[in-house]
Amino acid sequence: MNGDWDIVILQEQCAFAVLNEEAFCTSTQTFDEVIRKAGAQTALFMLWGYKDDPEITNQRVAAACTRISERLDLPVIPVGLAWDAVAHSRPELDLYLFDGMRANLHGRYLTANVFYAALFGESPEGLAYIPAPPGVKRVITAEEAHFLQRIAWETVQAYP
Repeated sequence: MNGDWDIVILQEQCAFAVLNEEAFCTSTQTFDEVIRKAGAQTALFMLWGYKDDPEITNQRVAAACTRISERLDLPVIPVGLAWDAVAHSRPELDLYLFDGMRANLHGRYLTANVFYAALFGESPEGLAYIPAPPGVKRVITAEEAHFLQRIAWETVQAYP
């Protein structure tokens, strides 16, 4: 591995993170060793759980990522916890596509704001960009954007 990277972000498929945590930890540790040797830092992208699967929930994915980050001393980008915060405070604001697994526009926007907050250590509140791609049935309103930015910042600040 060669390159001039500051940080390398690792992402595991959320079901694998929950159902095969030890393998997730082993592979993360292997990658982390290579990343550190290259002079970069490893971070974990905490995914969200599935919408209607009681086994693969936001909380279970978060717990698995947190345990691994503590074992390996890695920072976490707590996207799944931000999704959980939205689900609890504004359940009508759906973040999922029709399949209940992938992110819709709102989910992608929240995810991007969590990344911004975690990587830059700054609140995304007040960022002007609100995506409005053509063909999207439900756009993000200014109020929703502010709400998602606030949730992203609060989640990053509260994460251990």
